[in-house]
Amino acid sequence: GTTAVEGSGQMVECINEANGAIGYLESGHGWAESLQEISLQNLDGNYVTSKEAYLNGGITGAASEAMTPINAAHDWSKVDFIDKGGKGTYPIVLMSYIYVRRELYRYIQHEEERGLLKLFLEAFYKPEYFEDCHKLGFSHVPTSIREVAIQGINGIEWAFTGGENMWK
Repeated sequence: GTTAVEGSGQMVECINEANGAIGYLESGHGWAESLQEISLQNLDGNYVTSKEAYLNGGITGAASEAMTPINAAHDWSKVDFIDKGGKGTYPIVLMSYIYVRRELYRYIQHEEERGLLKLFLEAFYKPEYFEDCHKLGFSHVPTSIREVAIQGINGIEWAFTGGENMWK
């Protein structure tokens, strides 16, 4: 049978309580809980765990191999990080997307709120913020995707009265 759970914490509890249980959760969470992980076969025919792939650049490698738009405003719906080539590449790689309206000032009236959103978006690409995410098993975004994302953030019409950003 199946057991419905909500979130990684409940998934860990379910796996630990049910002998022989199989579950799916964010890999970093599974590593932190010392859960046993299976190896998956990648496009090149090699069997790797997510941790092996992570430690050997196989997560970022999959993202680097994918065809991505050269502009943040272009269509990203066909971007695919699944089953990319490479000896240590993990076959299941995902990337979080955040969609933001370009004419943001029309939807968020308060300049301070727009400023906080801009700082939040910029933090995704600053090494000093990303180190905490790295400890949880998240890989750095390839440079090409990082540059497109920063260009996209800078292309938003923030409409700050004092210039580019009120906190700089």
